[in-house]
Amino acid sequence: MYKIQKNPSAIRSQTRIMNTLLSLLKNGYLFRNLTISEIAAKAKIVRKTFYSNFDCKEDIIYFILDRAFELFVKNINLDEGNYAMIFFGLYSFLHKHQDWLKIFYDNDLIFFAQKYITKHIVDEELYLKHQRLVLSEDKYWYYKYLPSQVMSIVCTTITNWIENGFQESPKQLGKLSEDLLLGKLWNNQN
Repeated sequence: MYKIQKNPSAIRSQTRIMNTLLSLLKNGYLFRNLTISEIAAKAKIVRKTFYSNFDCKEDIIYFILDRAFELFVKNINLDEGNYAMIFFGLYSFLHKHQDWLKIFYDNDLIFFAQKYITKHIVDEELYLKHQRLVLSEDKYWYYKYLPSQVMSIVCTTITNWIENGFQESPKQLGKLSEDLLLGKLWNNQN
């Protein structure tokens, strides 16, 4: 994992490395072919500086995702349990940053984003609280996995959205995801 830095110089180095990687990817370099030496050289830093901030080049992806998530949560309250707002906010954010999402997709890095989204957007307790479910001991395991199942579908929806050129609106996909999460599609509730 990348190092959490407090030193302003180290923070600038991390940001420079991140921006360099994003620039390289935007200009057609493939992530899998890039070496740490290439990234460091393009960022005009030495390898030692790279390794004092990141353990590997994949750590830069997590650093990027953390920065993106910080921007996302500034406008969304994930603790409210208002899935319409969460999903609309998620799809709006992704739509606004679709160029970088496409770069992640084109470089086979989308699984990083999907894993991150699944971990941070919906958790089991939030889902159970919102659903007001009373669970018997023998059924608890079922509901424990339901939020991650739904998020897997949301992540697949994001991949399909990318492949379809972002044709649907964030509002349409937000409604679809909320209806799916709350079981409205299966109960014919609109």
